[in-house]
Amino acid sequence: MALVCAVSVSAQTAEEMQASKERAAKLEKLVQPKNCGIATVDGLTSSAGLVAVESIQITPLLQGMYYRSIGQTEDGVTDVTVKKPTLEELTELSARIGTQAAAVAAATKLVAAAGEELKGVKNPMKLAAATKSVKYSKDVLEIVGVESAFQVKAIADMIKTATSNDNL
Repeated sequence: MALVCAVSVSAQTAEEMQASKERAAKLEKLVQPKNCGIATVDGLTSSAGLVAVESIQITPLLQGMYYRSIGQTEDGVTDVTVKKPTLEELTELSARIGTQAAAVAAATKLVAAAGEELKGVKNPMKLAAATKSVKYSKDVLEIVGVESAFQVKAIADMIKTATSNDNL
């Protein structure tokens, strides 16, 4: 019975949680370049850096709630004394994830403008720095885009489970 409950608690799997942890680790390894002096590119780089930091902070919170919701420690050990996350905790994290998803969408819109501005740069040193910044931003937004989509789905599933059949 406990196994059936644990499986039905969440549509996420341990593999998905591990992939999420790996995405966070990739983000942590990326180093935000210094400003290159091109306003649009610097704005994109700054936005990408902020969403990376936020995603890195959200991932362990989401994972902790996931493991609590299935009655396990983060090491995967079943523990009946683990307190399930409250609907309030889940809703607060959901709002934070929603804000993060909106920030990713806004940062993604800056990529085209930054690319256009790069076309007019003649100084090779400035162009190299700006290109490095745009690459960093694209790498971050690619990873965070996947992670944000996962986070939105995961928290929605946890809230759905928490509100069904008076699960809390």
